[in-house]
Amino acid sequence: MEASPKEVKEGAEMTLTCDTISKYPIDLLIAFYRDGEMVQGLFPSNMYQIQSTGLKDSGDYTCEVRTSNYNVKKRSRVLHIQIQELFSTPQMEASPKKVTEGMKMTLTCDTIPKYPTILLIAFYREGEMVQKFNSSNMYQVQSAQLENSGKYTCEVRTSNYDVKKRSRVLHIQIQELFSTPQIEASPKKVTEGMKMTLTCDTIPKYPTILLIAFYREGEMVQKFNSSNMYQVQSARLENSGKYTCEVRTSNYDVKRRSRVLHIQIQEFSTPQIKVSPQEVTECAEMTLTCDTIPKYPTDLLIAFYRDGEMVQGFNSSNMYQVQSARLGNSGNYICEVRTSNHNVKKRSRVLHIQIQELFSFPQIEANVQKMTEGAEMTLTCDTFSRSLTDIIFAFYRDGEMVQGFNSSNKYQVQSVQLENSGNYTCEVRASNYNVKKRSSILYIQIHG
Repeated sequence: MEASPKEVKEGAEMTLTCDTISKYPIDLLIAFYRDGEMVQGLFPSNMYQIQSTGLKDSGDYTCEVRTSNYNVKKRSRVLHIQIQELFSTPQMEASPKKVTEGMKMTLTCDTIPKYPTILLIAFYREGEMVQKFNSSNMYQVQSAQLENSGKYTCEVRTSNYDVKKRSRVLHIQIQELFSTPQIEASPKKVTEGMKMTLTCDTIPKYPTILLIAFYREGEMVQKFNSSNMYQVQSARLENSGKYTCEVRTSNYDVKRRSRVLHIQIQEFSTPQIKVSPQEVTECAEMTLTCDTIPKYPTDLLIAFYRDGEMVQGFNSSNMYQVQSARLGNSGNYICEVRTSNHNVKKRSRVLHIQIQELFSFPQIEANVQKMTEGAEMTLTCDTFSRSLTDIIFAFYRDGEMVQGFNSSNKYQVQSVQLENSGNYTCEVRASNYNVKKRSSILYIQIHG
């Protein structure tokens, strides 16, 4: 048995021939063996060919010749064939050994050529090619990211692709530079006009300068700077939305976004003004309330107005009270709600309040129009009472009381004298003195 060529290199074609001399015409079958294992079965051909040899094709070869009836068989001597290695199995290494986000990472794929040949190298991560075949034995990542982690291999091939060898797997885990940022709002629920603060917190794993920006609905609302806070001094409804924050290194090589935080600014509704009781009578207590939804946070202030004039200045109370109502308290009332910084304000509708009279203005009358000395004079003081309130009467002449307060609405003089002439009035009061009203003047002239 002979081999051609005598010295076989990886990737080359190799042909083994098995020659025998037959003394009689007879059909012969030939088989080839490597290290005792059949590599080509019994065929009439005396040749065994390998188109592209590999190191695995090295070994001790023999051929066996048999007659077609298998009665006679003969083996050749052993022919040892050693396939010559073109280049060694590639070795891959990473520099640096530990790679942190943002760092430059370099992979090298080294092999030792045994014979002059053109070699091409490619790199793979998780079985996917990341750098195509070329003459460079280096693969570089200028700014490593977490997604660059994985199982790497390199493959070396000859230019005609007849021989190819892969390195062992090199596992690379990119180290996190800082944790995924967490975005939070304070307070958790924000009402119009309140101060809102967003914070963006991350944990640096290695010393580095970090910059932070904030976004609403994908639009940047605060540019990158060293502060992890974004503040809205007086929140508006339009400040509602989906917020995120982004953390970057100062050279922008590594960046990471937070989850989405949905913020809905709570609207405090248009205030509703109410009066209690529904009908207010003179001298009764009257209470106005100003309600809005949600319930007032501590930073809401409320004021009350009557006919456009402020009757109670801004404070935290939603109530305005009148201990003893007067007719002058009638009018058009509104209340106004403001934030403590006065950035947001809302007014209620107009509430018209008409204070009901406890009793009408008294009318003073005399029994006769002209009086002569010695005649009887009777003055009456009439009023219309709208309730069951007890009322009392008094009479005056020229401003001087001539009959003190009592339940009688009459003042009598049995025999008038000239000095009884004068300007008379009467006054009506509620028994608790909260309401009092005077009549117009009635002039009486006593004739001699």
